[in-house]
Amino acid sequence: MKRTNDNTRELIYQFVRERLLRGDPPSVREVQAALGFRATQSAQEHLDGLVEEGRLIRLPGRSRGYRLPSENPPAFVPLVGRVHAGPLTTAFEEIEGYLPVQTRKSSSELFALRVRGDSMIDAGILHGDVIIVRKQTTANSGEIIVALVGDEATVKRLRIHGDVIELCPENHTMFPIIVDSEDLRILGKIIEVRRYLESSHSAAGEE
Repeated sequence: MKRTNDNTRELIYQFVRERLLRGDPPSVREVQAALGFRATQSAQEHLDGLVEEGRLIRLPGRSRGYRLPSENPPAFVPLVGRVHAGPLTTAFEEIEGYLPVQTRKSSSELFALRVRGDSMIDAGILHGDVIIVRKQTTANSGEIIVALVGDEATVKRLRIHGDVIELCPENHTMFPIIVDSEDLRILGKIIEVRRYLESSHSAAGEE
């Protein structure tokens, strides 16, 4: 039950965070509707929990009285297209839009991609999720990366066994992809996964 509550709270946090970054703080009733709670009390309890955890700050006397702890303005990173979390596919399409992120790093070091496929579902990365990626050309074994193999891109967990390099799915029905180091180009490491509760999101460029 705790895991379910944790997942629900994370979804609420992502929903509230995204709305706050857009300058449109939600009411408790809007949180209730977005998550499908029967009563506002359930939404309020999770919001109170996020305040206790230090992830939100409550502003007394306001119906939409929450803000993020950091007052730094968000940076905007490009959503450069989709990457396939399954069979390898063509790397990137044109920029679809821009996403706000809170970061101490330069926004030029980050980019966003939308996932297609179900090869990473056991890692909590689902079809349609948006991943925030930190650009880097190296990674440690065990990290989840975006990689190019030839001219094609994929999201996988990197496994290195001596001279053997594997791009491993997180789906028990699928098998690792063994690649040659000369054919592998690491684009970056996944640092955040976003799942939007709203049916459309213009900044994320959903179809």
